[in-house]
Formats: sequence, C-alpha cells, structure tokens
Amino acid sequence: AERVRAAAAPSATQIDCQGYEYADVAIWCVRAFQSKQARGLSFGTQGRDRWGESVSKLFMIPTQLYGKKYDALAQQLERTSPHSIHVSVNGHGDEWAVLSKLLESPSDRDKIRTLDLHLDFSADVGPGGAERAKLEQRVRVFEQLAQHFAVVGSTLESDREAWR
Repeated sequence: AERVRAAAAPSATQIDCQGYEYADVAIWCVRAFQSKQARGLSFGTQGRDRWGESVSKLFMIPTQLYGKKYDALAQQLERTSPHSIHVSVNGHGDEWAVLSKLLESPSDRDKIRTLDLHLDFSADVGPGGAERAKLEQRVRVFEQLAQHFAVVGSTLESDREAWR
C-alpha cells in the first residue's frame, strides 16, 4: 500500500496547473484541458459516464464511452496527434494488460494529454503466490504510469477504508 500511495502522491501543483477543477469524479489540472482540439475517451464505465459528462460540460471537450472495450484505446490512439486525448479508465481488473501495453509504447503514451485512473488493485486477485505476483505487477505498472504522467490528485486516502 505504501508504494501505491507514493506513486499516487501529487507531482503537479495548483500553480503548475493554473488551478484545479473539481468534479465528483476527479480533480483536473486546468492547464491540461485548455486545448479545444482534444477529445476524451472513457473506458470501463457501464451505464452513465459521469467522467465524460463532466469533461464535456466543464471543458467543452467531446467524449466517447467505450465501456469495457479497453482494446479500443490502441485503435483510437493510432489516428491522433500528440497530447490530444484525455483518457479515463475505470477499472475492474481487465484494464491492467492495456495499461501495460501503453507503457511499452512511447508514441501512444505521448498522444495522451491526461490519464484519469480509477483502479481496483485487488480485482480478481485471490490468495497465493501467483496471485501475489499479479498484485506486484499491478503496483509496478501504476508506479511506471506515475513516472510518465503528472499526478494531480488521488482518492486513495478517502478510499483507504476499502483496503483494510
């Protein structure tokens, strides 16, 4: 849990961001949303997409909902320019392979302007050594993502009761 908290610690200040915008689903760096040529892609959400609704309303950026079709991320990134996509991943366990692939592709990473993650590290992880290795891999992926993307905020502290 300590490694996850360390990786989730904010690295972009309110001054860096020219302010924060708060919604019930996220904390956003205002400066990152100033480009109106960008668009948003939302993954993992079934039903109402509060992230997409908030991004569209607050920043006037069009968004698309892909549900659990995480493989569509790579396809969407193929046709975009650098720093032009805002991505939300609301994970339940199946997103980790796609996030790992994203780390392997610097050109795909560079196309993402913001990456908003709602992850469940323990989804589909049971007891045992192999399962412990799966959890360790997820922590490594999260740490590597934090090295490539500025962290603005986290809900870890407010959600920590679920970890106990």
